[in-house]
Amino acid sequence: MTISYTFLHNVLVPHTAFTDGVARLSYFLDQEPSTMIEPEIIALVGPTGTGKSRLLETVKRAHKAMRTGDGINKPIVMESVPAKPTIKGVGDLLLKNLDPDDTRRYTENEMTRRIKVLMRNCGTQMLIIDEFQHFYDKTNKKVWHHVTDWLKILVDDVGCILVVSGLEECLAVIYQNPQLKSRCRQKIVLPQFLWHIDDHKSQFIAILGGFKDALAEKGLSLPDLRDDKWAFRCYCATGGLLRYIKKLLSEVIIGANIKNQNSALELDDFAKAYERSIGTFQEESFGIMPFDPNLSFGWTPELAMRVKKLAEYSQTEQ
Repeated sequence: MTISYTFLHNVLVPHTAFTDGVARLSYFLDQEPSTMIEPEIIALVGPTGTGKSRLLETVKRAHKAMRTGDGINKPIVMESVPAKPTIKGVGDLLLKNLDPDDTRRYTENEMTRRIKVLMRNCGTQMLIIDEFQHFYDKTNKKVWHHVTDWLKILVDDVGCILVVSGLEECLAVIYQNPQLKSRCRQKIVLPQFLWHIDDHKSQFIAILGGFKDALAEKGLSLPDLRDDKWAFRCYCATGGLLRYIKKLLSEVIIGANIKNQNSALELDDFAKAYERSIGTFQEESFGIMPFDPNLSFGWTPELAMRVKKLAEYSQTEQ
């Protein structure tokens, strides 16, 4: 048995919030631009590792750029912004996205006009700005208003939808700009699953089951991860973050490949995979070893603290 350790990267196990988010963005994309009174603004927020980028890529793949007799049709333009964004910096990224061969030097106004022309000519219906929290300086509690105002004018003139995606700080940017706030639809939230919330728990278990089934098709025999106790152990290890589920199971794949193991994997295999993937980089475990045979089952203050710390650590991995 040989399975690539990157196999899970392409496995999509959707859950309710993910599916609803894809449907909502697709709905607005499928509307006739002429029906919009004014461009919509949609915020997609959630901790790092909850699947925001995967959701955006799923929508983008369903609305691919296509060459037509009139040129390139590009319904979605998506870019991630750097820390401390500037109009010139964001504009350069958008320009390279729309026309990679354009190497001319522009003034800020010339660049803005060029971007608008390209977006209109490409039939762009949605501009997605990922890592939108970079428009908010947490240290100084400052929003880069001049750049957000530029973006707002850009989508107004082009007549396209603006989707902003990132951490919860995205909302601080929107709430401090009355024009953005008045246009923003109800936010789409991809949550960090919490074990003590029944709906979160059931969705987390369903996701584990989906990954188990995908690996079973490749010949890897895992324990029944839908079982409450196995699911709880995996929850303790990953803090309910999809990124860490994939990280843990990828290390399980590596271990099984190295041992050429076709038999069902056991608790010890998961304990080793955890230590090599997630546990190695944690300074504190809060007394919880997820794959300890004597693990106590149930939501505790220690587990709540662990889940919070895992979310904070995940943000440092960007």
